[in-house]
Amino acid sequence: MLRSMPTIVLNMKIRYYGLLLLLLVLSLSCATHTDGTSRIVEAIQAGDNKLLRREINRGEPPSGDKDNYNLPIYLAILRGNRSAISILIGAGVDPNYDWGSEGGTLLTNAAQLGHLHIVQLLVSLGADVNLTSGHSALYRAIINHHTDVVCFLRANGATLNERDEMALLRLMEAGVDLPAASEREGVRRKRLTSP
Repeated sequence: MLRSMPTIVLNMKIRYYGLLLLLLVLSLSCATHTDGTSRIVEAIQAGDNKLLRREINRGEPPSGDKDNYNLPIYLAILRGNRSAISILIGAGVDPNYDWGSEGGTLLTNAAQLGHLHIVQLLVSLGADVNLTSGHSALYRAIINHHTDVVCFLRANGATLNERDEMALLRLMEAGVDLPAASEREGVRRKRLTSP
């Protein structure tokens, strides 16, 4: 039995609109918003760790996209969100990720901000206290007057590299007050005994 032309057209329209509806639903559930931010970034900005876990479980890359690589963990460090950092590192973000000489490592950024609880977490998750392509975490904590972070890093084996020592010497010679007396004295002793 042949169908009438209006029935065929109606079926095609139903399929067409059904397909459009399916595409609309899929686009609404995609991990990236039209403004380019990922749902992972949105979850971290909102402090919603349930959404963060759900998006990672759905396959959203925990390190972000190629244009904003490791933006999610950087935001979590800025916000001091221990849970989000644990979730992201557990999902595969390298605790020793380094943005380069200007950006630093996850640890150097946490030390610079004075987030002792984040510094402790990163070290417990495997962050190297002496890894750097620029200034060390210890240096950044010293110049930002975060003595609790300085003490923690020193207790966990952090040292100043040559670049850091030279920068601290220049700051001391310029009369800048540095908070960690033991670090100042160590740099002065080294300067006095160096050839």
